[in-house]
Amino acid sequence: MRSPRPTTPCAPDALALVLRGAAQVCAAMPAGLAESLAWVGGQIEWAARPGKRRQLAENLAHATSRSPRDPYVRRLVHRNITTGARRATDVLWAFARPETASGRVAITPPELLAQLIADGRGAVLSSPHFGPFEAAAAVARALPNGTELAAVTDEHGIGRALHRIRTRMGLSVIDRDAPLHEVMRVLREGGIIVVLADLHEPGMRGHIVDFLDGRCILPGGPAAIARMGRAPLVPFAVYRDGPRRWRLELGAPIDPPALRGGRADEQRATQELATAFSAVLRRMPEQWDAIDRIPWQDRSASAPDL
Repeated sequence: MRSPRPTTPCAPDALALVLRGAAQVCAAMPAGLAESLAWVGGQIEWAARPGKRRQLAENLAHATSRSPRDPYVRRLVHRNITTGARRATDVLWAFARPETASGRVAITPPELLAQLIADGRGAVLSSPHFGPFEAAAAVARALPNGTELAAVTDEHGIGRALHRIRTRMGLSVIDRDAPLHEVMRVLREGGIIVVLADLHEPGMRGHIVDFLDGRCILPGGPAAIARMGRAPLVPFAVYRDGPRRWRLELGAPIDPPALRGGRADEQRATQELATAFSAVLRRMPEQWDAIDRIPWQDRSASAPDL
């Protein structure tokens, strides 16, 4: 958790109105029409945003072990942007139809959630920026009554604009700048924490790990939360499984770092998380929302953590 940042009150509120309006428009459209318009929007975005194309090429090249200039990577970037446009249209529809949308998320394997809840320690679900994060709210509807599902999010800008939508979909929301005891309370009560973990920003706790075909810094927050809460760390990914349909894949639970293991054991858990992320991203790179700069490291970098 970090120091609070200044906010501009009016901008997120205006954005929230825009999102709600767009959601209603998408909800009124037949799925086929929405798909077609999203495809057109994807072509426009691909042509109009060369900076986004370059950043995607740099990151997706690591998922394919090719050069960013390789023709295959360039085609993959185009497919990724088109998939992103369709994903955005689907998510807007889900914002307006949360009850219907929750029934269109398949959870694999379904029995793992029940096992995590029965264990009573809660769980820390961690994902890369992959697929529609809000579709993870379907987990809330699969949990026993009274089991809390809380997402740790950036509650500034678009995060604040999405706050009401996310809570309506069944998520509790915890600002990533909030005191850590709010997260620990959820775990103590046997709840589930959801957090994205493939984008390290300056000032964050982080660890250097093997990721895809390189090395990079990944956030150490998920492993630290699992260590302090004595809860398993569970990799997951939500991906588009067709128009207005999603699949949520849960990976094998990772043992929480030892309380006395310190940062070295946190690094071990973060590496296991990076390995699980890598397997998913190599399989479906077109669904990785890798539009931000990732702090890739030289192979000679050997510092265990930051």
